[in-house]
Amino acid sequence: MKNHIVSSLKYLLKLAILLVAIYGAMYATGTLGITTEELLGTKGVVLAVAVVALAAAYPAYGFVSRTVKASLTDDREEILGAMRQNGYSLHSEGEGTMLFRASAPLKRLWHLGDEQISVRAIDSDHIELRGVRKEVVQSEFRLTSYLIGKRGEQQ
Repeated sequence: MKNHIVSSLKYLLKLAILLVAIYGAMYATGTLGITTEELLGTKGVVLAVAVVALAAAYPAYGFVSRTVKASLTDDREEILGAMRQNGYSLHSEGEGTMLFRASAPLKRLWHLGDEQISVRAIDSDHIELRGVRKEVVQSEFRLTSYLIGKRGEQQ
């Protein structure tokens, strides 16, 4: 629960910065379309409530877990290669788990520390990737491609 609140607050910060930048640019160029009083009035309150609601819901839709038919030990090189290609490096490793973090500082900053992807063994033939939706889906796709290539070479 604590992680969900922290993720929501981080996402709220990103949305607030984005909105301030957009409205600031529109104000500076004269294309705002509403007065400053309207923006700080009812319309601004409605926008703020919508942004807070979106940020509160973020942990429910922003994170995902995917299962891949692979072995943490037998397919280790493919897992490491796929994650490296996705911009991640191995941060730590434990009994049946691997934790990857973004290699690029800008990617870490963009995700505000929520960029970790954990890979854990479910059983001897399946692993689970868990983390930010976009990053996990990209990693799953790349890893599946690597595994198809490896299995095709072995036949």
